[in-house]
Amino acid sequence: GIRPVLTIDKSGKADSAGMYFGARNGIAKILALVAAAVPDGYPLEALVGHVDSPDDALELARALAERYHLAELPTITPISPALAAHGGLGAVALGFLLPVEQ
Repeated sequence: GIRPVLTIDKSGKADSAGMYFGARNGIAKILALVAAAVPDGYPLEALVGHVDSPDDALELARALAERYHLAELPTITPISPALAAHGGLGAVALGFLLPVEQ
């Protein structure tokens, strides 16, 4: 039941962002990582991916919409088979962009 949380560092390489216990705690872990990097109410654009887990993806998209200023609910898309092979069934992914600072 212990699962990894992976991120992409500034150089584009995969990196570990920690672990979480239990299938249902992944969304909370993702939200906690976003909250550490982005203040509540901040505007951002997001995309949510999933591996045969559309309900979890929708839960993550809605949680983001409650917490941040989004122009629209994030697009939800299935993850490609190549990424799904590494993430496994039930994996959820989040990509987000911050606005360009003026």
